[in-house]
Amino acid sequence: MSLVIRGCLLCSGLENDETRGHSDFCVHISKYETDAIKNLVSLMIEDFRAGFVDKNNPTLAQIHQVARNHIKDTYGIDTPDIVEEWGKKVAIDCGLKLVE
Repeated sequence: MSLVIRGCLLCSGLENDETRGHSDFCVHISKYETDAIKNLVSLMIEDFRAGFVDKNNPTLAQIHQVARNHIKDTYGIDTPDIVEEWGKKVAIDCGLKLVE
C-alpha cells in the first residue's frame, strides 16, 4: 500500500525546532487514516454484497449511515445522524428518505 503524506496537523508542513521529528508521526497518522478509509469502503462493499445496500451507487445519506455504523461497531462511539449533523434540508438533498 502506498501512502500519500499530507501536511501534518501538528506541524502544518513547517520545519522548525518545534516541529522537527513530526515526520514519523505524520506517516503513522496517515497509515491509520488510509486504513480507516479502506476499511470503510470494504464495509460498504460487504453491505452491498449482503443486501443491506440496494444499489452500488449509494447516496451521501447512505454513506453517512454506513460510516456511523462503522464508527459505532469499530470504536464504540456514537455519532449524530445526518439530520442532527447537517439539518433536515441537507439530509434530504443528500438522499435521505424520511419516514413520516
